[in-house]
Amino acid sequence: MKYHSTMTAKNDQNGIAYPVDMCFDKCALPPQVTAVVVGYRSIRFLRQCFTALMNQQDVSCEIVFIDNNSHDGSVDLVRNEFPAIRVLERLSNDGYAVANNQGIAEARRCGAKYVFILNPDVILEKDCLKLLLREASEKTGLFQPLLLLPDGRIQSAGNRVHYLGFGCSGLRNCSEDGNTAFRVNYASGAALLIDIAIIEQIGDIEESFFLYHEDLEFGLRAQLAGFYSWCVPAARALHDHSFDRNPNKIFYLERNRLAFLFAYASPKTLLRLAPLLICVEIAVIIFACLLGPKGIRAKLTSFVSLIGMRRDIKKLRKRVMRFHPDPYAFLFPTFYGEIDFPPDAGFFPGFANVCSRNLFRLARYFVESAGV
Repeated sequence: MKYHSTMTAKNDQNGIAYPVDMCFDKCALPPQVTAVVVGYRSIRFLRQCFTALMNQQDVSCEIVFIDNNSHDGSVDLVRNEFPAIRVLERLSNDGYAVANNQGIAEARRCGAKYVFILNPDVILEKDCLKLLLREASEKTGLFQPLLLLPDGRIQSAGNRVHYLGFGCSGLRNCSEDGNTAFRVNYASGAALLIDIAIIEQIGDIEESFFLYHEDLEFGLRAQLAGFYSWCVPAARALHDHSFDRNPNKIFYLERNRLAFLFAYASPKTLLRLAPLLICVEIAVIIFACLLGPKGIRAKLTSFVSLIGMRRDIKKLRKRVMRFHPDPYAFLFPTFYGEIDFPPDAGFFPGFANVCSRNLFRLARYFVESAGV
């Protein structure tokens, strides 16, 4: 694999440390793909992630590591052990989306055709990127590999969108032969290959989301513009992922779920869905109460933060309404009435899905009767 080597750095006016010898125009030999890895206190994952990434077969790839002000030794580790990787240090943590957009800007600057967004806790099989690029050469869209947990179970075979805004891993998505690429609601941002031409048409990742659901929103915005998301099961990667009940995670997931709904659904559609939205909010608040004071605080502060996002939501709504006057109603036929919980999830998730499926019938009636 071919790559560019850069080492020392200087700061720019945006609080980013750039290598002093990096190109600010197009690279002399543009790479086929620029891989962007954003890290925040992720030093324990970096060796395996970058070793696998640098050993990809038959790919011309530039690698950019963007550190979100970790102060955990990540920058020194990458510079010392992987000197061919370009390192950008952010002087503040402005969010996962902002850092990835910085990586996308680097891919544009160096003339790459594709950008590959990769979580540091993902380890690619040696032919993963080659297989994704092969699929991308045949169709234009967003592509992810089959993501597996360390124990071999599926973590994501493409992600699904619940009709009330929840995003979840598609555990039961599949193709007939188990090897052919298939369409999904949206591709996971943990390992996401994007044609730069798509970004030029639909815009960058939504920065106001900061963290979580930014891949959901980006994938649906691409779909509105006619670019679909695909899972390529022949391309595989291990994702050291676990769903924890971290209050900070609940805060961002809930805030961004509601921000997505307010940006994508017309006032008319929101009004018709209001009874269902109120029901699910009550259910989520009950769930937050089970997590104790921190869970309750996370849910309540998500409402406060959502109010503070109103200008960003308004801008995002204008952005997506270029493609359809009611994006939610247009996309609704692709949404799911239940969340794809693991088989061993227990009683409560199963009961929640029974209720959700019944409410989904009402939601379909409300959306279809809106006449959009």
